[in-house]
Amino acid sequence: MFENNNLKLEDLFKGKKKITVVGPFPPPLGGVSVFLERFCNLYSVSRRIDFKGGGIVSYISLFASLYKDRDCLCFLNVKNNLIFAIVVFLSRFTKAEFVFMDHNEQTFQGGVINIAMTKSFLRSVKYVVVVGRHMINNYAEHAPFLAGKIWVENAFLPPNLSERSAVLDSYPPEYFRFIASKNVIINTSAFKVKFENGVDLYGIDMSLKALKYLKDSGINSVGALIFIADIDSGLKYVSKMVRALELSGDVLIISGQRELWPSYLDSDVSIRATSRDGYGVTVAESISLGCAAIASDVCARAEGAIIFRNRDQQDLNAKVLSVISEHKFKRN
Repeated sequence: MFENNNLKLEDLFKGKKKITVVGPFPPPLGGVSVFLERFCNLYSVSRRIDFKGGGIVSYISLFASLYKDRDCLCFLNVKNNLIFAIVVFLSRFTKAEFVFMDHNEQTFQGGVINIAMTKSFLRSVKYVVVVGRHMINNYAEHAPFLAGKIWVENAFLPPNLSERSAVLDSYPPEYFRFIASKNVIINTSAFKVKFENGVDLYGIDMSLKALKYLKDSGINSVGALIFIADIDSGLKYVSKMVRALELSGDVLIISGQRELWPSYLDSDVSIRATSRDGYGVTVAESISLGCAAIASDVCARAEGAIIFRNRDQQDLNAKVLSVISEHKFKRN
C-alpha cells in the first residue's frame, strides 16, 4: 500500500531532543503560518526558522542555519528548487533528517527540470506528509519510491480558547456592532481577492450571492462577515458587487491581519467556496468551534463539513438555506 496509515507527526516528534521547524511564521497570518505557530507551541521545538523566500541571501542564510543544526530532525513546510537543492546537499553530507509537509497540490507542476529536481528532493527526505487525500494519487504517480513513507494529516491544530479576548481586541469596533445588529451571521474569508482563469479563487462572489439568496428567501436580519487580509487591490471589486446585489448594510468587510477563529463563535455558518484548495483549515476550525461549515468539493474536507459542487451557485444556495433553516443558533 502506497500510503502508510500508521505514521503520525505526533509520533515522529514526541521525545525528540532537536527539532528545527522551517516555514512561514506569522505575520502574515495564513493557514500554514498559523499551523506552524500552534505546532511549535504544542511540541518542544528547539529552533524555528521563519522562512518565506526572498533574495539569494535569504537562501544562503537558511543553508547556514540548517548546516549548523546538521544533526537535527527538520520539519520543512516550504518548497521551491533552491530549497530542494539545499535539502539534497544537507541530506548527503550531514546527519540531518527531513520531514516534508506539502500544503498544496502543485508540487509536480512545471517543466522537466522542475519535476526532476522535485524527485531528487523527495528521495532525500525521510517522510512526506500531505494535507489532503486527493494529493496521494499524484505522489503515487510521480514518486512511487515514497511508498510507506507518506501519509495524510491535515494542517489543523485547535486554537487556545483562553486567548479569545486578546484576539478580539484586534477586531474593529464595527465588528461588534455588526454582529449585534443581525440575527444570522455567515462568515467567509480570503487572503486577497484573486482570480484564476477569470474565476474568483476564494469564491467571495458566491458567498455574496448566497447572502442575496437568503434575503430574497425571506430571511431578514442576516449579514455576512468577509475577512480579507490584503484588501487593497480587491476592495473596488467586492464593494461593486455588494452594491450591485443591493446588500449595503448587510456586509461587513474587515481587512488586515488577524486570527479568524473567534469570529466563528459569533457566526452561524462559514463558507469556503474556493475553486482550488489544499485542505481548508478554516473549515476544520469553524466546525471545531460549533459553526456549521459549507465547503466546495475541490479537495478532502474536515469531517462534518457540508459539501457543495464547485462553482454551483444553486447547490451552495440550497445548502446555506438548509443550514440556516435547521440550525439552532448558539452565540457565546
